[in-house]
Amino acid sequence: PGSPPRWLLANRRWVGLGFAFSHLVHAGAIFLLHRWHPDTFALLVQPRTFVTGGIAYLFIALLAATSFDRAVAALGPRNWQRLHIIGIWVIWISFIFTNGKRIPASAAYAIPVAILFAALALRLRAGRRARRAAR
Repeated sequence: PGSPPRWLLANRRWVGLGFAFSHLVHAGAIFLLHRWHPDTFALLVQPRTFVTGGIAYLFIALLAATSFDRAVAALGPRNWQRLHIIGIWVIWISFIFTNGKRIPASAAYAIPVAILFAALALRLRAGRRARRAAR
């Protein structure tokens, strides 16, 4: 526990909405690439990317849409928590595969993969500590 984790916890809604907005911009750029340069788009994007990326974008949209108090109340806290846990895992896995598959082309992609695994380790460690504290 320290200042940055406390700040992140206090502002997680806005950090998440910022993440969702950045991905909305990214989705717009992908759409424009498809629209303006379909040949380049076809070279860069494999059909399975539509499925895996689409699922990740769907969860990003669902998490953003349910990041407000009324949505939490409508879903109920337990269903809201389930949705957000599943969504975070789906997005994490998507980022691991998206960046991991590019490591052979550029070692720089190992950096985001390492950050994602470090975040996973921190999350698992925090969960373990919480379970111990509950006992």
